[in-house]
Amino acid sequence: MRSEATIIIVASLLVSVVQSSRVVAQCAFIALVTNPFFATNNRYVAEKGYQYRLVGNHGTALDTYRDASRIDESNVEASYGMIYCQLMQGLVEDATQQLEFLSVIQNDDSVQSADLTFLKALIAMRKDRDTTQHLRLLDQAVELHERSYRDGSVTDVLDDYYKFNPDFLVEVAKEYLQHLNTVGGGGGGSSGGASNSGELPKPAVAGLALLEKVTDRVPALLGAHLVMAKARFEMKQYVCRRGSLARSKATSHENENFEHP
Repeated sequence: MRSEATIIIVASLLVSVVQSSRVVAQCAFIALVTNPFFATNNRYVAEKGYQYRLVGNHGTALDTYRDASRIDESNVEASYGMIYCQLMQGLVEDATQQLEFLSVIQNDDSVQSADLTFLKALIAMRKDRDTTQHLRLLDQAVELHERSYRDGSVTDVLDDYYKFNPDFLVEVAKEYLQHLNTVGGGGGGSSGGASNSGELPKPAVAGLALLEKVTDRVPALLGAHLVMAKARFEMKQYVCRRGSLARSKATSHENENFEHP
């Protein structure tokens, strides 16, 4: 079981950190080599779906998550993955129905997770266009993620990376940054409008804080640098943007030198 978990975590780490076609091919190689052993392992199949999702192939990811769910209907990660991919493909009603079903099953507050709360935030924005609810749920998702990471036990560096889940934090940051041009308003957390300094809306501050946290912990995560650079460009923070682009360019150059042994 330990070797199985290690293979899954390493494959996910490679795609998450580098996200280049060369490394995706290497992860596919790992999948092909191990497939005879894990083809009926729902956790492994769900992880393959997650890897497809990371590179933006939501159609294949959705099919793969469905395969994992058919193997084991209780695989919550596969259910979350299906809902996310449906939302990314514009299948909002299908995603809403599936999320409502999951919410009924997990109606105990003690089992609420960051992933489930994040999906609720996505639907609040894409289905109901409810900005206030969207931001409130994003705040809750971050809080749940931080609590889970802080209170959970970590066995090694790979386990620490897996539980820190930088890709999830980048996704949350992107949602916050949708409100980059929000003006006025108030309130606690990230749900208000302008920040206390009056320079940036609170959601933008929250999104940038998450990206800075991710790039500090995982400096090789190219996508986080690019999202930050784009956000700072829209804020006309050009000096910071140049710094983000320089770091992302350096990271990209290092990734190009990563070759299959």
